[in-house]
Amino acid sequence: MSPDGALIIRNAEPQDAGVYGCLASNQAGTHTQTSTLTYIESPVVTVALSEILIGLGETTIMACSASGIPKPEIWWYKGEQPVGRSPRVEVDALGGTMTMTDTQAADAGEYTCVAGNSAGTSSGRITLDVGGELETESFWRCEITTPHRRSDALSHSAKEPADVSADIGSNLTLVCRVQGYPEPLVTWRRGDGSSLLHRAPSPSTVTQSRGELHIISEWSSSDVLSHTHMSSLYLWVEDEAVYVCEAHNHFGTTQAQAKVTVTGLAPPVVALSPGVLGVVEEHQVTLPCVLLAGNPLPERQWLHNYGLVGTLRGREGGREDERKDGTEGGWH
Repeated sequence: MSPDGALIIRNAEPQDAGVYGCLASNQAGTHTQTSTLTYIESPVVTVALSEILIGLGETTIMACSASGIPKPEIWWYKGEQPVGRSPRVEVDALGGTMTMTDTQAADAGEYTCVAGNSAGTSSGRITLDVGGELETESFWRCEITTPHRRSDALSHSAKEPADVSADIGSNLTLVCRVQGYPEPLVTWRRGDGSSLLHRAPSPSTVTQSRGELHIISEWSSSDVLSHTHMSSLYLWVEDEAVYVCEAHNHFGTTQAQAKVTVTGLAPPVVALSPGVLGVVEEHQVTLPCVLLAGNPLPERQWLHNYGLVGTLRGREGGREDERKDGTEGGWH
């Protein structure tokens, strides 16, 4: 008690709530006054999920829990605008949940739950992102140039990919654009299962970045690079194939494909071979015959002392195996 008779309660707790009476008495009698003490506590909000990613058309449930005495009520806001009940939205003010059916892209944004009672207010924030199934928006862009002159770019936008034909030695870029959220990861592969990035020796190598497929020429023109802002592609017979673009994100996977046909005529070019080889008796030796160019695919023949040994028709590099005694070991 204070000197003036007041009752001081320090560090009040819930159990301090109740009815208090002040009793005054002397020889003349007594008098009593009562007071009711109610304990109150400011709200504290806890957000279950601060970031929510939901699919287009699905049902979204946002939840905030709030402690406090008396029990707080909870209101919802999107940005600065209050969110009330509607045909798609159900708000539970005491339970702290907001349920939204048939979620649309326009529903994405920042939401705030505010809890309040007689002691004060508290708030929490939830970010809603709305994703959806992947959609091939514009499958390919084809830009054809030659090493010596630049031709018009050919662009095509369609739901389905289109096949393309280009002369050997042309520059070609395929682009795969896919619409979707979150941003999909786009990769390329060959339809025949052959490796895109690791191939037998040829005049070109393959790279891919952000949906673009480049087969980069070893002699790519800096003029083409500076004007197109992409790598020059030297089309070679080995590049004729079906190319498959695959994209995936949290909500699914999609793919499309386009066939590249190599046309035109090009003379054969054989990779440089060793001028002189030595071999130990009874050992095997391999003589490579690697084509660097040629369309249609050239026929390869081996000659031994100017006599025909064998003929190869196909894409594999044929080799003659020769033993020390001068006999031929065959083809592999």
